[in-house]
Amino acid sequence: RVLYARNKLLNGARPAVVGGKPITEELATELRVTCFSSASCPPRGEWIRTPLVMRPPDQPLGYGLAAPRNGARSLLSALQAHVIKWLLFDSRPQTKDNKCDVPPDT
Repeated sequence: RVLYARNKLLNGARPAVVGGKPITEELATELRVTCFSSASCPPRGEWIRTPLVMRPPDQPLGYGLAAPRNGARSLLSALQAHVIKWLLFDSRPQTKDNKCDVPPDT
């Protein structure tokens, strides 16, 4: 008999979201069409189970995402390129406390 670990989020508990803002249904549909070519069918399981995990900062390439070897890897690579571009070339005006009030340009 094999026992598998259970997902703690299945019990109805949702992780706390810190910051951010909700998106509209139209934007969610556009994102699904961009990523999956369709908004009508659910994504495959490997896409749902693939987390966004940064590498430990004390290791080489600590700024990168840890991507598993599955179909979601190409999307994670594109997301990583966008994050690195934003980290290197962010040109928003800085305030006194080094926080920016405007979102980054894409």
